[in-house]
Amino acid sequence: MDNDWDIPSISEAWATRHEKRGIRILLLVLLGRVALVIIEVAFFLGKPLVHVWRCLPWSWDKRRDRAVKRYNKQRDDSFAKLVHRSASAGPIRVYKTGAGAPNADRFFGRFPAEIRQCILEHAFGQRTLHMDLAFVRPHLVMDELQTGLAQAGHARFQRRHSRDLDFSQVDWRWLGCVCHRSRPEEQPLSLGRLRSNPRSCAREGYREGCMVGEGECAYWPGEWPGKCQIGALGWLLSCRQGYMEGMEVLYKTNTFQISSDVLLRGLHEVLAPTVLSSITSLELVWNPRRLHIIKVFEGLQPQDGVNRQLPPLFPSLYHLHICLTSLEYVTIGMGQGDGMQIRTMEYLAENMPLSIDTVVLRAAPVTANVTVTYAEDQEWFETVRANHIKSQGIDGIRERESQFEGPEFWREIPTSKGSAQKDTTPNSLELGQGAKVSRGYWIHYTTYGHGKYSTAEGWTPS
Repeated sequence: MDNDWDIPSISEAWATRHEKRGIRILLLVLLGRVALVIIEVAFFLGKPLVHVWRCLPWSWDKRRDRAVKRYNKQRDDSFAKLVHRSASAGPIRVYKTGAGAPNADRFFGRFPAEIRQCILEHAFGQRTLHMDLAFVRPHLVMDELQTGLAQAGHARFQRRHSRDLDFSQVDWRWLGCVCHRSRPEEQPLSLGRLRSNPRSCAREGYREGCMVGEGECAYWPGEWPGKCQIGALGWLLSCRQGYMEGMEVLYKTNTFQISSDVLLRGLHEVLAPTVLSSITSLELVWNPRRLHIIKVFEGLQPQDGVNRQLPPLFPSLYHLHICLTSLEYVTIGMGQGDGMQIRTMEYLAENMPLSIDTVVLRAAPVTANVTVTYAEDQEWFETVRANHIKSQGIDGIRERESQFEGPEFWREIPTSKGSAQKDTTPNSLELGQGAKVSRGYWIHYTTYGHGKYSTAEGWTPS
């Protein structure tokens, strides 16, 4: 009987299977080679195509360049129109009310000047206040305090994230608030100064922390948001006498923290001389990689050949706290923009104090108590300390525990023999009444929240 089914043998089936598998493998290899050729062609042709695309008017790069030019022009025009007015154009004048004036004793005559002083200090004195000026969009305002992980809602400010190219609402805006970067302290310092690490309100640039609504507001007494705001404007606008007494309390009994690059360069060109002469306590916080130390208070438009032997910008200044942040060092590198040139640790330890000397001489009088804090790197502090011990000796640096918590030592500002300026500083009491010491300042390394330091065998963590 004939078999109608054509059944291949085992050897034929095995050969057919291998033949089909070989064809599939060959096809996959060919497809892979074609894909590789396409990728190589796209890679070599992609670079010139991308370059051509970036040159087109509607490309993202061209749009961004046009937006940046509009942004810079708008910033410069607005600053010249709204901010950079001559401080001497409208000086503040004091007018005394005559004894026979009908409104002289209706309100201010009922309380002695000492009582009024205490009331105003309780209202808006003895605190650390932020003074900020930036070219930004309008601040987002919150309706209620959000108690979350970040304790957001300080002074009703809310962090704003925006990367669009619309700068229509961007303008120069003043911003002021009470500093709540840390919890209230049991034994606060004078003039409302805080012991906590000041860089907690200036992280990664000057608009972090309190400037974007992050603070420890829940731990401070009072009702939110009034306790986060300065609250002096209403009193200053009440009358002339209230303005004069309020301005005296506002600038003489508070510590002002400044971290805006614009104000760090030209605060003395923006505020009136009367205000500058009233400030008694300053806290300067900035990143030297963004703004070189020697450019602080140099002026918004510095001129060549300016005589540096001028009176200090803040003649009544009693406390000056300079806080440097985020100064990373590499073997060879360069700071961005107007920032410092970053080199080795030895270079920083040798040259940074010289730049700080210039700022101290430019801003503070001889009687000011100046502290310089670099909170980022203990190695820098130890290197600078070792250099001072070699030049001045262990007794010359006068090591001690800082009032801001952590070690500090004394740096004497080098002066020529003919112009050496001797005076009695606030620290002279430690050396005996009437002792004459050269001008200088304290170099401090903060250990806030990490224990105390002892001086038994140098500075060692507890």
